[in-house]
Amino acid sequence: MLEIAIKNILEETTGLDVTPVFGVGEPPFITYTVIPIGGGTIKESQVEIKIIDIDFDNALQIREKILKKLDIEYKDPSLVNHNIVLRSGLAGGGSLFNDSIQMWEVSCIFIIKWRSK
Repeated sequence: MLEIAIKNILEETTGLDVTPVFGVGEPPFITYTVIPIGGGTIKESQVEIKIIDIDFDNALQIREKILKKLDIEYKDPSLVNHNIVLRSGLAGGGSLFNDSIQMWEVSCIFIIKWRSK
């Protein structure tokens, strides 16, 4: 499924543990949420990725690594992972300081078109 492919790609790209919805352990955390948008042979999903860290500059550096991997240019080949072929593009994102956990949250939202291999 797409969730496993996204988790694998993020772990390979950042070298950090990746978990769905919320992070555990020592920061920085990377979390992701997958929302299906369209079905069929070629599916479409919205994926939000959050980098949660005490150090804002470090979170931005991690975001740049993720953007280089997942904001795919038209001339670049599709990504293949866990029998999923995908193409993605950046659709939004932003940064905020979460007072309740006293950490920065830097988010990226991608629209991903994918299919099973």
